[in-house]
Amino acid sequence: MLEVIESMKNEISNTKDNENVSDFFNAFQQEINEEQSISNDNPSEFVESLEKVIVETQNANKHEIQNSSENEVELTEEKSFLEMSEDEYYEYQQEQYIQMNENDGIARVSAKLEQQELEREEAELESKALQDYEENQIQRAGEISIAEHENKLEKEELERYALEGENKALEQYYESQNPDTLYEQQVFQEQEKELLNQQDLELETLRDNNTKQGLDNESATLLESLQVIRDETNEVITFLNPK
Repeated sequence: MLEVIESMKNEISNTKDNENVSDFFNAFQQEINEEQSISNDNPSEFVESLEKVIVETQNANKHEIQNSSENEVELTEEKSFLEMSEDEYYEYQQEQYIQMNENDGIARVSAKLEQQELEREEAELESKALQDYEENQIQRAGEISIAEHENKLEKEELERYALEGENKALEQYYESQNPDTLYEQQVFQEQEKELLNQQDLELETLRDNNTKQGLDNESATLLESLQVIRDETNEVITFLNPK
């Protein structure tokens, strides 16, 4: 058992100064002596209790060391302030002030850079929107120009047809108003009229003779053919020379 205690003592001494270790084990040895009778009856429980006490002691020592280190830092800073001369303290304040200004300047520069980046992105978006709008306007203007050109061609074509029709109508009107043309038309119409009358008389005479003399079927058929030709000729003349 003494060997176990000595081993634990060496382990604890690695994390604590010798003076504290000695004090701890002196008190711990007294506790062991008081509970020796119990440990002899149940060594396993004694060992577990011993390990628990050692772990708790180690944790308490670590916490104490940490607090001691922090206190030493604070004391060192207070001591260094107290040991500073007036000039050194003034220089220290200037350094702190400069550091604060540098930090503030860095923050200001960072904020300014972020603002500039936002403005640049907004400008790019506005430029892109303006470019898209201009492209749409150019495309629309081109489509309108093409449509206007097509409409212009159609209008010119209609005007050409209208002008040709008007010229044709005027030409026919002038021809109809020409005295020579009118005279020729009248003479032609009179001649056609006389010819038609003469043909009518001839056909009428043939019919009478056919009736009186009793012509054969061939003569009757010829007479009918002449009548058909006469009617067709009359229709053609009427079509070519409308009144």
